[in-house]
Amino acid sequence: MATLRTVSLAAAILLLPVAGARNADAAPPPPASSLAASASPSAPASPSAPVPLALPRPTGPFAVGRDTLDLVDRHRRDPWVPGIARELMVDVYYPARAATGTPARYATPQEIRRYLAALGLADTLPVQALADTAVASRVGARPLPGRRPLVLLSPGLGVGRRSLTGLAEDLASRGLVAATVDHAYESVGTAFPGGRMLTCVACDRLRTDADFRAASRGRAADLSFVLDSLTGPHPAWRGAAVIDATRVAAVGHSLGGSAAASLLRRDRRVRAGVDLDGTLGEPVGAGGFGGRAFLLLGATADHPGAGDPPV
Repeated sequence: MATLRTVSLAAAILLLPVAGARNADAAPPPPASSLAASASPSAPASPSAPVPLALPRPTGPFAVGRDTLDLVDRHRRDPWVPGIARELMVDVYYPARAATGTPARYATPQEIRRYLAALGLADTLPVQALADTAVASRVGARPLPGRRPLVLLSPGLGVGRRSLTGLAEDLASRGLVAATVDHAYESVGTAFPGGRMLTCVACDRLRTDADFRAASRGRAADLSFVLDSLTGPHPAWRGAAVIDATRVAAVGHSLGGSAAASLLRRDRRVRAGVDLDGTLGEPVGAGGFGGRAFLLLGATADHPGAGDPPV
């Protein structure tokens, strides 16, 4: 599990925005030498001229809205802090009417500071510049009408839902609804309502294959609850009417990818899944996922048994 945590945290820095102008479409990437210099502790960026950062622009034709939900499952105890109910932070991205809502924020400085500390980069990269990264989504934007597929997105162990922002925005720009999920106590730093900053209790407790299987099942239960909250009789999201509950997929990175597979094993409402650079936390039987599509994506060298026949 220490390896899994290291891989997930290292991937977080790859998923962070790259330096560039806020108009990401117009500005060419800077030379590698200038990036190295700007990241070097001996050559910090001038406080009077911070380097603006931006995520890549979405490739679809639609503007993107983002709403944030604080969901509490009163029927389950948290697996890491058993005395409380299971709580999830969820960002819902959706096709929106252009020029409605207000610009969304990438992350809080406190969250970024904890991620950089976990990576040993607290004194190397600019906290505020990363937190202020320009994103395409707008808070409170008006959803476009229609019936939209839903994609549930689960991040890797140690990293939060904002690591999947670029993917979620791109899916929404192409006409889908994407819900990124922060699983409580499974990231190095995630802000919850009331000024709470939850840290990664799971990172210190996942040690064995049995632990990993349990965590994968727990995340699958989280994702099923999010699906209930978005498509049930009393949906938690104001735009839920646009979701087509017959077209649901689950996509995850690392532990989140394992959770996507666990979800397909348990929830027939989910029609397809993708595991990005993760393993299968639970064995898949000879029948696979009952004819539903599932994609495993990763480097063979990083995944023992990757040469086995696909499920």
